[in-house]
Amino acid sequence: MGNIPTNASDLMIDTIEQLKRLIHQEYDIDPNTIDPDQAFSSYNVDSLTLAELMFAIEDNFHVVVPDEALDSVTSLRDLAQQLCGWMQSMPPQSESFTVSRLTPTPKFP
Repeated sequence: MGNIPTNASDLMIDTIEQLKRLIHQEYDIDPNTIDPDQAFSSYNVDSLTLAELMFAIEDNFHVVVPDEALDSVTSLRDLAQQLCGWMQSMPPQSESFTVSRLTPTPKFP
């Protein structure tokens, strides 16, 4: 995925670019034609399409998107700003969590 953003501005730009790629992947829209400040409604994005996008964001960014986000997000920049907040509010992953903890424990008769 490239370099890790070092400040809030870089994080926002990186998040917008990642969202553009996700939109391209999900809806086959050329990322170069997406204006981050343009309202989703100008792209004919209805509430169902926006809900589907939120599910794709949850899957790709490993965040939980609050239900009220559908009402508060009007543009890609709004979405990126919200997404940055959701990612920053998530608890850090524990280093002690390993795949071996997901392996079922053998049962003895």
